[in-house]
Amino acid sequence: MRTAILTTALVIICIFTNAYAEDAPPEPQWRVGITATGSPDELLPLYSKPSSSSLTLGGYYSGVALLFLDEPDGADALVPVCVGEPDSPSSMTGYMERSRLIEWNPSDPESDKPVPYSPVLIVQNPSPPGWLNIRERPSSDSRVIGQRPNGTLAVVLGVVGEWLHVETETAVGYMAPQCLSPISEAQTLATDEFTFGPESIPVTIQLLGTGLDSPAQIVRALDDRHDVIQTLAVQSAGRLDRDANFILEDMNFDGYPDFRVLTEYANNETRYQYWLFDPDNNPDDPVNRWRFVRADAYEILPNEPAFDAQVQRIYTHSSLESLEYPTSVDSVYDLDGGAPRLIEELWTISLPDGATRFRLYELQGGEVELMHEWEESLGG
Repeated sequence: MRTAILTTALVIICIFTNAYAEDAPPEPQWRVGITATGSPDELLPLYSKPSSSSLTLGGYYSGVALLFLDEPDGADALVPVCVGEPDSPSSMTGYMERSRLIEWNPSDPESDKPVPYSPVLIVQNPSPPGWLNIRERPSSDSRVIGQRPNGTLAVVLGVVGEWLHVETETAVGYMAPQCLSPISEAQTLATDEFTFGPESIPVTIQLLGTGLDSPAQIVRALDDRHDVIQTLAVQSAGRLDRDANFILEDMNFDGYPDFRVLTEYANNETRYQYWLFDPDNNPDDPVNRWRFVRADAYEILPNEPAFDAQVQRIYTHSSLESLEYPTSVDSVYDLDGGAPRLIEELWTISLPDGATRFRLYELQGGEVELMHEWEESLGG
């Protein structure tokens, strides 16, 4: 698995053709490096010559993998590197500041990558048929090597002129930024490291914004070595915030935190998307077995749910404005086959004369049935 991850990391990062570099660096030695910029939004330049005054071929975000091609002459020197795989048509060789690169040994379990800060954008092409080309070179005349439909993700590795160098699920190449969420709005909002559950699984979670006018936001999950395990597109009511619309807690009572994202808030009613942490989702990989799994079944929960792990119950409170009289509903759910199941409801109905009518529903034989109804006057 680590070999596969490394291969992917090497393939994702090559920019321009070798024709752009006037001084061709030596043949690759296959020593892996990682870009390490001073801030998440900073781009590390790739130069055409071993001089910071030479032509800049592009810039890359922190955490992007590359290959060292030779040792530098000094600690402050520019070192020849290859961003990507040397025999790939989209690969590029050039020079970067050695002091801004970290040598990484993928076979050493103690060797950590810097946390990646590559923006993740959403394909949003308003023109039919609603997809965006991936090109082999940063040019509209270049060969099309893939296409991605609207709503899919593209990880931005770097910026090359007026093009974005991206990694997608199907190809690595170049996309026009006009049909992606604006690069200026794609930024890391928060990065937090956690230890998950009884097995103490180390997980880093990044929250990324993709534009103020778009509900599409990004949650990125990394392992203890800062390898990206998942990049998830979520629908959020506003920019993701750990103190507001991104909630991390155990929602299936297995001892591991899950998360939910607020998707809608109106008239004091809330709706969420739910993702459950599965520590054994990929048992064939002993290193990265865990995943977050979308839990659509949880979206039946109305309003703000409360999860009680001690009794393994879920409680909600909501209002029914469409009825003849103002009505509030307190619901209780258990988990049946991993999905919430309604087992009890108490309806509280405010009558015009000030009295209150109550209706108690309970799960009986697979159906929730009315079990008891009573009224209480204003004076008790």
